[in-house]
Amino acid sequence: MTDKKNVEVPGQDVPGTQEQLEARKVELQQKEDLLTQKEAELTVKEAELDKREQLVKEKEHLIANAEKKSVKKAPRKGLEFSFRDEEYHFVDGAPESFRFEGKIWSQEEIIKDEEALILLIGGKSSLIEKK
Repeated sequence: MTDKKNVEVPGQDVPGTQEQLEARKVELQQKEDLLTQKEAELTVKEAELDKREQLVKEKEHLIANAEKKSVKKAPRKGLEFSFRDEEYHFVDGAPESFRFEGKIWSQEEIIKDEEALILLIGGKSSLIEKK
């Protein structure tokens, strides 16, 4: 004779199993929702970082171009002039105009103004050299 064995299907007739599965399902869904929310936040942050990176690249490009342009320019030759029977000139690379005594002056305006020349030459300005 053969013994009848009771074959049980796991999870069947176990009290509370269905409720536990439902609770676990809800818990997993909440975790998934949280992960989805965090993924969305990270996507936004990544987009912001990409935008910043692009701006940095553009600025680096502009700086590199500006450096190339500044290297290509030779210093401007300073104007020559005579003052009290002496020959002077503005140093090469001296700005075309600069602030002096609270006013913006061009090299030409300085050359024409004896008082300004006295102050600059007498004060040993680094912008003017004797020839």
